[in-house]
Amino acid sequence: MMLIALDLDLTDMDDPISIIARSGASGTLIAEFRVLMDATDNDGGPKYRLKPVLHGLARFITRSSGGPNKDSELFELCNLAAILGRLAPGASSDFFQSGVGFSKATAPVFRALIQRYGEGGDGLTVDDGAVAVKYGDGEFAVRYGRMPLLAALYEFLIASDGFGNYQLVNNILDGLAEGAASMREVQDVANALSTLMRQYRRKHIERAKFDENFYAILAFLRARTGEKQIHKPIRYLVEQIDDEMILDFWVTGSDSGDFRLYKTVFEKFIE
Repeated sequence: MMLIALDLDLTDMDDPISIIARSGASGTLIAEFRVLMDATDNDGGPKYRLKPVLHGLARFITRSSGGPNKDSELFELCNLAAILGRLAPGASSDFFQSGVGFSKATAPVFRALIQRYGEGGDGLTVDDGAVAVKYGDGEFAVRYGRMPLLAALYEFLIASDGFGNYQLVNNILDGLAEGAASMREVQDVANALSTLMRQYRRKHIERAKFDENFYAILAFLRARTGEKQIHKPIRYLVEQIDDEMILDFWVTGSDSGDFRLYKTVFEKFIE
């Protein structure tokens, strides 16, 4: 783990670095995020705005954003890649890296880039607010106002682990280089990125591993207490824990990850 000195005002708990640091982030993660904070445009100003872009990215990385799907930004990013695949096959990498270049990442900049590719066609609708795509099983629209966040997310992904994931991320997105016929195809690519992000979180965020164990146990408790109890508060579910339940959980999950040893399973239930 790389250790760095944090040059931040700890009284400003809304600072995006503070959001990440509070999650138990490693020095590597903090340093890689700070690169985006320090990125500048051709006038020497910040390339990405603190709000909503970098705050949104910090919440995504730490899974502290609202909503049931904590990786929805990855699905949105993949839809944008699929849209670019239809507008200009193979343009995704250029769009995110060379397209903006040293310009400030703003909605008008991305609007101009999209409209430069054309006015649509092939199931696409390009207007002043968003670009939308129709698949065989649904449709999706990406607003220009969301593209700065998606660009920052892409830049973070390819630079993660010292650019160790650069080729892997681009290989995954290559599956959408010529568009996609269905939302299922887009979701499959998003799932691959989600797996990569989950591995990164487990490696660099102390809380991520705890959260995975917590939700695995919570899902087991809810299933064990029956469908009628699915909406019971967590306190009620905890009250149902006994030795037999812990043993059952261990037997059913003893071949996976953190749950191989009964002692560990017991400690995770207590924790």
